[in-house]
Amino acid sequence: MRLLVNLSPGDTVSSALTRAFSDANQEEDQCVVQISECDFIPCSGVRADRLELGSLQLWLSAMRHFNEISPPPRTKQTALLARPRMLTNETTVSEFAALAFRLGFISDSIQKLISQSPDRELARTSLMQARPPEQYEYDPVTFEHFIQQMVAFYAAARKKTRLETETVNTERTTGLPLPKRCGIPEASWHRIDVSSLYLNKIGGAGDIGGGNISSFFVRKSVYLAFFGDPSTSVQHVVAQLENSNN
Repeated sequence: MRLLVNLSPGDTVSSALTRAFSDANQEEDQCVVQISECDFIPCSGVRADRLELGSLQLWLSAMRHFNEISPPPRTKQTALLARPRMLTNETTVSEFAALAFRLGFISDSIQKLISQSPDRELARTSLMQARPPEQYEYDPVTFEHFIQQMVAFYAAARKKTRLETETVNTERTTGLPLPKRCGIPEASWHRIDVSSLYLNKIGGAGDIGGGNISSFFVRKSVYLAFFGDPSTSVQHVVAQLENSNN
């Protein structure tokens, strides 16, 4: 999360996020809610709701992708854990910043990460290779427009649904004890749970459900321990999302 904000002395990530929230690109009386990696839906809400919902969604995105956007650990950890990669996934980092911008947040860090998108570099390289600069030149404004168009084409691709997400409900109800119920989740369970780390599935108040302690039970427990129950207005939005999901 610190990748997105500019921390001043005395700042927390939450206070820096609040300061970075500009409400840019947002519709009045409407919130943008992410329900899958590629899908967003509008919900009614005011500016305060957009800030709260936006912050929660960024934390959930960090929970889904922490192993791709976090620096590698300094100590040795078991390979069974969903530990950070040795090399950061630059595409995931750029998409993380783009999500923040889409939800109304803006900072120097967010703008820099978006501008460093691997898609942009790929588009730029492709154009330059197609027409070598020693023989051709583009109009600067037109060139930037071409890059934006190509990035939009790349963004139109949808991620395939992982096999694990198709069996998530079955695996969660087996009642088998999990060897790890705190700290970094096991990699196999993280791959299953990641499809449910969205507001419409994890963001409700109160009961975290189920008679058995599954890995998702642990993930939602962590979420509620840090963020508690959302405000009344956001609870209403989340309830609408959960009903639409059911």
